[in-house]
Amino acid sequence: MKLKLAIIDDGISSDTVSDLAFNLVCKNGILQEASSEANFFSHGSICAAIIRKYAPQAEIGSIRILGADGRGEPGDLAAALEWCVLSGIKMIHLSIGSTQPCDVPLLYEAVNKVSKSGGIIIAACKTGHNVSFPASFAKVIGVRAGESLTGPQYTANREPNGGIEFSANASHDVVVSPFAEPFAASKFNSYAAPVISAVVYKLLLFAKCGASLPEIRAQLYKEAAPAADGKWAGNDLTDKVPVVAFAGNQYRASMRAVARKFLDDNYLPLLFSQFAEDCSPECFFLADWDALESHCHHMAGFYGADLVLAMVAGEDLNGLEADVVVSGGQNGSHPDKIFLSSDGKNADDLYRRLISVLEDTDLDD
Repeated sequence: MKLKLAIIDDGISSDTVSDLAFNLVCKNGILQEASSEANFFSHGSICAAIIRKYAPQAEIGSIRILGADGRGEPGDLAAALEWCVLSGIKMIHLSIGSTQPCDVPLLYEAVNKVSKSGGIIIAACKTGHNVSFPASFAKVIGVRAGESLTGPQYTANREPNGGIEFSANASHDVVVSPFAEPFAASKFNSYAAPVISAVVYKLLLFAKCGASLPEIRAQLYKEAAPAADGKWAGNDLTDKVPVVAFAGNQYRASMRAVARKFLDDNYLPLLFSQFAEDCSPECFFLADWDALESHCHHMAGFYGADLVLAMVAGEDLNGLEADVVVSGGQNGSHPDKIFLSSDGKNADDLYRRLISVLEDTDLDD
């Protein structure tokens, strides 16, 4: 049985995998043969070495989408996934991903194409986050690092926080080159996901279960080791985050502009609105003010967000459970609430003032 596994990452060295099934690079959405050799200490090479350690039979191919700085474009990931669909690649390994909600629509569509074609994606959750994409998608097998596990051991998360279903061992001594000493992989989620990829590869290769995603999931749960403390694995939600409320839909453009500035400064904002026309995969519907204290905080923890930006309707803002309220004037006073006056036209100025008033919150922790 021919079963190819694509590792989409920063490339794989021929020292690590001398018989690569394919070796491609994707830039600006265009795939072509790789013209340069990846270092055997590259992220992709280490992931490939872990997979080969536990599944020596794995027929591995490489698609490089990350640069030397470890960064890449979501469009290139989508293009690489599309190539896998067109090329009939059954298995895809991703020890990469995004925590930006703005990347969700593109990646969600690409993952759905893989799923419809019968492909299986195993993806690592971004280290330090409860949620990342595409690892948190329902049609992806999401993995994070687990404690007290060795070798190819993994546990199942009965209540998968952030959609991450499995925790696996992330500490491995692997040979990345015959010219180098064995490499000790650290305890990062990136090095846990290859364990599940190796397990799934062998499940399919030896036909231990059906080839569909539900059948593979069921078999993984069946073979999972018990957690060390007798409980199922999982992480707690993050602490309460600051809430910035924009009072009125006249701030629609301003809120989105401010959100982009937070993203540019490496913060992750989560957007909500009481106006249905604002809602999209990037902006969630806010049913009522009470949801700011309950639902919004819960979702912020789920997504590992740094702050909540919410557009609310109404005139009496004193009872609003928010840390900062952006409005057209001093619409109220409350010892636990800061009011910022804005006409909604100068997003740069508003962002600077927001950063200033949030300096004493958990935003910078």
